[in-house]
Amino acid sequence: LACSDSPRLPPFPRVRLSVMDRIRALAAFLILVGLGGTGLWIAVWGETISGGIPFLPHALNDRIGRVAFAGGGILCLALSGLALRDALGRSGR
Repeated sequence: LACSDSPRLPPFPRVRLSVMDRIRALAAFLILVGLGGTGLWIAVWGETISGGIPFLPHALNDRIGRVAFAGGGILCLALSGLALRDALGRSGR
């Protein structure tokens, strides 16, 4: 089967977001930026991260905690881009 023979899906219709949807998206953007910034700040400039897995050395537990905070911060900032897109009304839907 060639690619040109395969059926094509119809494109998504453009959906105009209401004012309340855009306000909710803006609130989600602000929350995600705050959480992402906090997570990255802790990962880079935070003091030692306590707790963790009991049988691992403290230095390894600290590294695991920093990687976890950095990953969560990056994920939140990536999702904030989607929320900002919706808040500005540039939805690809």
